[in-house]
Amino acid sequence: MGRSWGRGEAGEGADVRVVMPDLHGVARGKYVRHGDLEDDFALAAATYLIGHDVEPQILPGLSGDRGFPDVTMRAEPASLRPGWAPEEQLALASSYGPDGEPFALDPRHLLRRVVAEWEAEAGLTPTVAMELEFFVLEPDGDGGWRACHVPGARPYGTGTDVDPLGVARRLRHVARDAGLPIEGLSSEFFAGQFEVNLAPRDALTACDDVFLLRLLVRETVAEMGLRATFLPRPFNDRGGSGLHVNMSFFDAEGVNALDDPSAGDGLAPFAHHAIAGLLDHHVEMTALLAPTVNSYKRLRPDLMCGFYADWGYDNRFVTIRVPRQRGAATRLEARQADASGCPHLVTATLLATALDGVRRALSPPPPRDGGDPVEGAATVCRSLGDALDTLGASTALSDMLGRDLLDAFLAVKRHEWRRFTEHVTDWELAEYLPHH
Repeated sequence: MGRSWGRGEAGEGADVRVVMPDLHGVARGKYVRHGDLEDDFALAAATYLIGHDVEPQILPGLSGDRGFPDVTMRAEPASLRPGWAPEEQLALASSYGPDGEPFALDPRHLLRRVVAEWEAEAGLTPTVAMELEFFVLEPDGDGGWRACHVPGARPYGTGTDVDPLGVARRLRHVARDAGLPIEGLSSEFFAGQFEVNLAPRDALTACDDVFLLRLLVRETVAEMGLRATFLPRPFNDRGGSGLHVNMSFFDAEGVNALDDPSAGDGLAPFAHHAIAGLLDHHVEMTALLAPTVNSYKRLRPDLMCGFYADWGYDNRFVTIRVPRQRGAATRLEARQADASGCPHLVTATLLATALDGVRRALSPPPPRDGGDPVEGAATVCRSLGDALDTLGASTALSDMLGRDLLDAFLAVKRHEWRRFTEHVTDWELAEYLPHH
C-alpha cells in the first residue's frame, strides 16, 4: 500500500496499539502485530454512533438497516511512537469508507479538511497549543471515589506539598517516554486538580497529542490505584475542568498573521475578523464544545469558562482571551470547551468559525475590560438539550462541518440527554434547565 514503517526500538515482534478518536474523543482501536501495520483493519461504522452508555444510535446506511457495515481503519506510519506499556508501540489511525474516501464521521478527517481550507483560502497554517485540566480521585473506602486529600493544595503548585501521591511526577516521566511534549504541569485551583500545557504543534498533531494524553493520564493514574476524571465539573463546591485551545496562524515565511506591531493593540485586522467569527457562532457551537450533561454545571457566569460571547486582552473572564505576548507568540485562547470533548472536533469547530469571520471580514464587539461582561453579550446555551436543538438548527455549522457528522453527533447526544431526563428527579433536573 506504499506505507513505510520503521521497526522502532521494540522491533517487528512488538505489539502495536492502533487507536483513533470517536466523536466523544474516546479511543477506539485494536492491538496488531508490527508486521501487520501495512494492512487495513475492519471496524463497524456504528462505532461512531455509540454513546457513553454503549448503545449505538440509528443513522441510515450505517446501522441495523444495513447489518452494521464496516469502515476501513488505516494506521498512519508517521504517527508510530513508543507506547506507555512495556514492549508496546502506538500508532494513530483514520477511517475510510468502502469507496476508499475519508469517512465522513471521522473527526481527524474533518480537522484535516478545515486546515486545508485555511491553507487554500487564507494561505495560512494553523498552529495549536492545548491546556488540559482534570481531577485525580482516590478511593473513598466505601466503593466510590473522592477528590484526593491534598493538605497543601494551591494553584500553580509543584512538589509533594500539592501532590503527595506523586501523580504529576509519574505523568511527566511517562509522557516524556511516550513522546508527548508537555511544556508545563502544575496543580490547579482545587485540591486534586491538575493542568497540563502541551507544546504548540500543527493542528492535527496537537489534537492527537491531547487525545493520547487523556488516555495516558487515565491509564497511568489507574495503575497507581487512583482515578482521573475529565468530567467538566465533578464537584458542585469546586470549579470545572476546561480544554483551552490556543490558536496562531503562520504564512509560508513563518510570520504569525495575527501580529501587527504597527497596530495599537498589536493585532492585525485579520485577528479581529477571526475573533468576530468565533463570537458570531458562540451560541450555536455550544454543544460541540460542551458535549455532556455535566458540561452545563461548568458553564456558569462566574467560573471563567467562556459563558459570554466576548473577548479581551489578557482577561481570563472572557471566552476569547488574547494573551499579552506578541510577535510569533501572538495567539487566540478559546476558553469555552471543556475536558470531556473530542479535541479534534472542538478544534475543527473553532478553526472553521474563525475562518468564517475572516471570509466575511466581521468585526468583533468592544473588548471586555475587567470582570463585568459587555452589556447585551450573548451567552452559551444553558443545557445540553437546548444546545443540541440550537446546533441542529444551524445551517452555518452544517455547511462548515458536514451534515452527516452533525447528524451522527446529534443522534448520540440527544439519546444521552433523553436518558438523563428520564432517570433524574425534577429537583436534579432543575440544575440543568435554562430557567435555572
